[in-house]
Amino acid sequence: MMKKVLVTGATGFIGSNLLEHLVGQDLEVYRGVRQLNANSDEFDVSCDLADLSSISSISENYNFDVIVHLASAIGWSGQSYEDMFVSNVLATGALGHIACQMGSDFIFASAALVHGKSSDSINDLSQINLDTEYARTKYEAELLLKSILPEACILRIGGVFGHHGPSHLGINRSIAEAISGVAPVLYGDGENLRNYIYVDDLTLIISDVIAREISGTYLIAGQEAQSVKSMLQEICDELLNGRDFVRENDSAHFQDQIITPSPELLNGRSFRSALASIRGKANK
Repeated sequence: MMKKVLVTGATGFIGSNLLEHLVGQDLEVYRGVRQLNANSDEFDVSCDLADLSSISSISENYNFDVIVHLASAIGWSGQSYEDMFVSNVLATGALGHIACQMGSDFIFASAALVHGKSSDSINDLSQINLDTEYARTKYEAELLLKSILPEACILRIGGVFGHHGPSHLGINRSIAEAISGVAPVLYGDGENLRNYIYVDDLTLIISDVIAREISGTYLIAGQEAQSVKSMLQEICDELLNGRDFVRENDSAHFQDQIITPSPELLNGRSFRSALASIRGKANK
């Protein structure tokens, strides 16, 4: 019997890439979408995080072996805790409840930011530091989920980059600019270190979690830490034939944030290898 998998946030950046990766595997994959419409098909499932009744009704019509919960209200535009509470906390609990009813495995996309936006270094032993409202909702969702489904798998994910990646992450803006032929801009001295995860590597990790039925809480990030300046230079080398980036306010310096990924999960590729993959996608 093929496993039936529900992916919430299926039309988002991570979700759409995950669906592409799961195609052809021995899985029957359903897409959790906010609203059904004339273009919906039998694999689309109504799952509006702001409407808990749409979540509770899922168990009336489906029985999933795995729920991958990627959908979320994002706090990058100044949303308050109250703005995000239902979608991020209560909806996660509601999905955990129906997973418990179905006996489903549950994979929850949380955020490494629960250890602090202002933290220079994050690892599995780092303290919780809820210095943003978004992180607060994610951590409260974790606690609620664990109270309902102790065997859930919680992935605390760092910054994710890739082709058509969300622009709130500066490296995604730089990649998009380079693909369009525009030199990216370096703000500050660029010496601050980051280790973002390539979206294709993240989808491989999630797929492996599904296959191995992994539970527990894990940090997800890239394997190599690089300066922002080094990453921009590699973007120019790979996507702009070696043109230089533009410098803005060279004297400013921003903090490091290096996330040590949990060793139990798959490793990601190098940043340059990821850029080669992105170049191939952009040229299709």
